[in-house]
Amino acid sequence: MEEKRGKGQPRSFKDAKAFLDAFTDYLKYCDKEEKMANIAGFCWYTGITRETYYKQQEYYSDAFKNIEQALEDRAINHKAPAIAIFYLKNKFGYKDKQEVDQTNVNMNIETDMTPEEADQILKRFGVEIEIDNSNTKQK
Repeated sequence: MEEKRGKGQPRSFKDAKAFLDAFTDYLKYCDKEEKMANIAGFCWYTGITRETYYKQQEYYSDAFKNIEQALEDRAINHKAPAIAIFYLKNKFGYKDKQEVDQTNVNMNIETDMTPEEADQILKRFGVEIEIDNSNTKQK
């Protein structure tokens, strides 16, 4: 799997094809063992570190992107939704999105009730207000 080069550490995969072939072998292993494919598993399967895996992006950019997309697709289509959701959020940055529709309504209510009468009704419900120049303030 490793190729000797002139200087430095030999590469873990001699070319993009070897990188993709190793990943394809890993996917077959996952299918056979009924495991969810993931980066940690691929690293373990090929005997590389996570840092080495990410270093492949510099060497084989397109192959690396294809592997990342395959991992994302497998997570999306995984039969255990909770595991898939966890992996997608943590690895691929997926987020829960909650939409809130908020409407503010201003209403003018006209009444023949005096502020004192309104105060008595509110007191029955446990709400006390202080009347100050015809404006009401909650205590």
